[in-house]
Formats: sequence, C-alpha cells, structure tokens
Amino acid sequence: MYMDVGLDTGDMLVKMTLPIGAEDEFKGVVDLIRMKAIWWNEEDQGMTYELGDIPAELQAKAEEYREKMVEAAAEANEELMEKYLETMELSDEEIKTALPKAILAGSLIPAVAVSATKNVGIDTLLDLLVDSFPSPADRAPREGVAARRQAAGRRQVALGVVEDVDEQRFIEIIQCQKVT
Repeated sequence: MYMDVGLDTGDMLVKMTLPIGAEDEFKGVVDLIRMKAIWWNEEDQGMTYELGDIPAELQAKAEEYREKMVEAAAEANEELMEKYLETMELSDEEIKTALPKAILAGSLIPAVAVSATKNVGIDTLLDLLVDSFPSPADRAPREGVAARRQAAGRRQVALGVVEDVDEQRFIEIIQCQKVT
C-alpha cells in the first residue's frame, strides 16, 4: 500500500521494497535489490531482523517490481543498459552503482515501505540512503528558494514541512534529497 504523494511522478517512482503485511500486520519488507524478505523482530521493537526467502504469495510481484527497478536504474548508464538488454538482469552491485546516477538525473524516485512506530524498514531505508543516493558533491551547487527570495527582496520562507501522520497508517512514501 503505497499512498499517492500528490506528485506527477509518472514512471519515475520506483519501489525499492514491498511491504509484507499492512497496518497492524506489517512485519517486514521484500528488499528488491537483494530479493530477500526482511522480517523485523517485534520482541525487541524492530532492533533486530532476519533475512529469509520471499513469501510465495509475493514472489511474482517481487519479480515484477525488481524488473521495473533494474530497468529504471539501467537507463541512467549506457553500458549497463546494453548489458540489461542482452541479459535482462543486472547484479546487485551493478544496480547499486546505477541508482545514484538515476536518482541524480531525476529519472528515478525510490519508494520504500517503512513503519517508524514499529521500526520496520528503517534499516533498509538508511541502507538505501547510504548505498544508493548520490553524494551532494556529485551535483552542481544549487541556490535555495530562500536565497532567491531574499535576493529579490522578499521575506524568508520555510524550506521544510513536517506533517503529523495518522498513527494508524504505518506505510508511507518518503521522499528525500541530500542537500549541501
């Protein structure tokens, strides 16, 4: 259950994980890069987890979304795209290499399933940020909205918004961008 974030993302929004269960039954995620199920331990509030096989009822869906993810990642690298078109597969490392370029180019927006209240999927999100998001040094400097407004003589504006999310909704899409 990925909610509509109200953005016109087209095919750019790419699932990196699939939820295992929903709401009160949200127990883990399918990591589409590793093609493994990750089950968080409820007894220690998600501080530990176990890797396992993808549940049979999610296997076909996981394969479908992995193919979409691999294709989106490969599009950012000509060499990997050629390999993908020949073999229809990329290794986990090749995917991790291609993701930062695709994210930086704006051709891929990663989406992950998480529950902050249950601490489910947080490690996967953090791993994705560390392993797959481009470094701020990889892009040209950008001038922020506040700087442009100030230069134009307008008042400062907030650059971030935090919304209170209904406690009953455990799965959200998180959109992140590293800034310098």
